[in-house]
Amino acid sequence: MAREAIPGGAILAEEVKALYRQGQTDYWLEPLVVVDPQGRPAGRVGEGDVVVFCCRRGEREIQLTEAFVDPGLDRFPRRSFQDLLFVTLTLYHEKFQHLPVAFAPRSVEGTLGEAAGRCGLCQLRVAESEKYAHVTYFLNGGRDQPFPGEDGVRIASPRGIPFDQVPELSLARVAEEVARGLRAHYDLVVANFANGDVLGHSPNREAKIACAALVDARLGQVIHAARDRGYVTLVTADHGNLEE
Repeated sequence: MAREAIPGGAILAEEVKALYRQGQTDYWLEPLVVVDPQGRPAGRVGEGDVVVFCCRRGEREIQLTEAFVDPGLDRFPRRSFQDLLFVTLTLYHEKFQHLPVAFAPRSVEGTLGEAAGRCGLCQLRVAESEKYAHVTYFLNGGRDQPFPGEDGVRIASPRGIPFDQVPELSLARVAEEVARGLRAHYDLVVANFANGDVLGHSPNREAKIACAALVDARLGQVIHAARDRGYVTLVTADHGNLEE
């Protein structure tokens, strides 16, 4: 969406406040484009510019970086730059090794998955697509490839419908796959229940309450199944929006 430029240095801050007053929240803010009095974008990236990308998420910055530097990207119309210095915060992916990096990544050694693989244990990682990177790439210290003995099950999250309309997401299938892994006697099973994180960003209070109840029920099923098979279960929480 394009908006007329606001004089002074608080352009974006004032626009964000305006969207807040309209009921929009951080997770769902509409894109903002600052324009000059003639309606032309005031900050569009052009030839000869320098872009310093200050983002670290694990997947989104890879897609956005590709849009600027990958000449073979054809998923949407875009400009092909010939003279653009694109600096990444850290090395987002091996494919970007030719780009300048502000902070080179450090190798994370001795992760849980690495230790399990070194001991010859079999391990299963289960999550729906919204949070699959959390039980693989993130948990493995930024490693793209699985460790020896590591299997993964990625279950598709709902698409084309607001998440607050389907607070269970694909949790039933996630729980089923965890139970299957327990029955298959995996030495280590790592799962992510995406609901609390995803629904925590929604302003829909009823959906959040429903989400908490659904997670509680499925977590109970998984814990009981694990106990019946002699597993030790560790439960960790996310960053807290749902608890409010």
